[in-house]
Amino acid sequence: MNKTFNLKDIVLKSVLLLILLLIAIFLISCSPMDDIQEKDHQNLVDVGKEEVKDTDENEEPEEAKDEEIIYIVENPLITYMKEDGLYYSYLDDGGETIIHEGEDINNPRISPDGNYIVYTFEGDLYVYNLEVNDYALAEEEIVSYAFSDEHTLIYSSTNKGLTKFDLIDGKMTHEVDDNIYENLTYAKDNLIYGKRILEWSDDKGEYATNVGIVQIDGTNLKTELMVEGIKSSEDEVGYDPTIFQISKDGRYIYLMEKFASGSMSADFGSLGVYDSESKKHTAFEDIYEDKDWLDDNLIVLPQDNNLAINPQKGNVISVIKGGGREMLREKEVIILDIQDDKSFKIVRFMDKNLVAKTPSFSLDGEKLFFSATDSMEGVLGANDEFQDWFLQSHNIYEYNMETAKVSKLTEETSFDIMPISMGDSIVFLRAQDNIPEYYSLMRLINGQEEILLEDIKVKDQFYGNIQTGTSMDLLLNSKKF
Repeated sequence: MNKTFNLKDIVLKSVLLLILLLIAIFLISCSPMDDIQEKDHQNLVDVGKEEVKDTDENEEPEEAKDEEIIYIVENPLITYMKEDGLYYSYLDDGGETIIHEGEDINNPRISPDGNYIVYTFEGDLYVYNLEVNDYALAEEEIVSYAFSDEHTLIYSSTNKGLTKFDLIDGKMTHEVDDNIYENLTYAKDNLIYGKRILEWSDDKGEYATNVGIVQIDGTNLKTELMVEGIKSSEDEVGYDPTIFQISKDGRYIYLMEKFASGSMSADFGSLGVYDSESKKHTAFEDIYEDKDWLDDNLIVLPQDNNLAINPQKGNVISVIKGGGREMLREKEVIILDIQDDKSFKIVRFMDKNLVAKTPSFSLDGEKLFFSATDSMEGVLGANDEFQDWFLQSHNIYEYNMETAKVSKLTEETSFDIMPISMGDSIVFLRAQDNIPEYYSLMRLINGQEEILLEDIKVKDQFYGNIQTGTSMDLLLNSKKF
């Protein structure tokens, strides 16, 4: 009997211990320590995302920050002119390869995947295949061209209309109309924009007018008029809207607001934007009103290198403010923060004794780089004054948008222009002579300078405004053959 009682007692005690153990496990699973462990695990998985903070009921939550766009810099590829022809180079290696010999070469463009380089030679369009290291003639008497995807080229020639050229299989599709198309510019996959130009002639001569900015579907070459131009008349100079640049997401098409007059547009214009999401065109200033170049009106010099778009926020741009074709004076670099209603805030930070050119944002969108030199106020722009201006120190500066601090990055007594962000470094052009035509490509990292390439020829210069786009192109992330 006693033995049987002891066995039952042991069983009852075991059951009791098991129940207590289950209760303990349940209590542990509900403890705050589990929340802490789970949060640590989430931090490891969601690394790089914004942390969400707990808030009181009466406390307004912080605005969500835009997710940063990561730009990879790998095997950067550059194509550029030298005295004897067009070249390309992978900047990590430093070697140079000639593409095409000759002088009359213009507008080299690298395909988005780095497989092809297109350019004009004596007015005809050529395509260079980097994999086979050879070029071929694509079209004669070309007007304008742009990639619509990695291997499809859209171009316009004197044959009128638009042509789609598949660089892989060589297939061409031509859409006939009565216009030519200039200023063709990539927006996003299979979508580009350009100027529709109508040409005609009579017994007094040949004429052309900008019909307006059109959106072009790269899949079928269908066009849609987005911003109308105005034909000149006896009573009024016409309106010639021209694409400045397009934001990375293809939403904002920034326009040069120009007169249909070469001489007037050489001295001043303004800035506009077409929002492809709202289908709305906004001109920030009316160029047909009388403007004072010295006041706060947004008068700009409509030249290609005078505008930059923040790669993280397409509604934040930098532009060179000030009229007059000479880059000697009244050229201030500013930042515009454009709101949804297309009102804008101007951020001004530059020393009033300087004149600026070639703005460019860092890839993270937090800094603005630009070139600047001493202003030559009161100079009329004669040749000898320009020679003196070129001999001044033109240095690269950095504006930190968070701290509002301006820093001078180069100290050389040289002509430094066109800074381009490459993540942890920048590259820029440094003139090799007193009248800038030949340049070295420099890299600046942690305050140390390095020469990457020499004898790059930049042949287009207009009263001190250096047109780099007609002589070179750079792709930060490319294949390597």
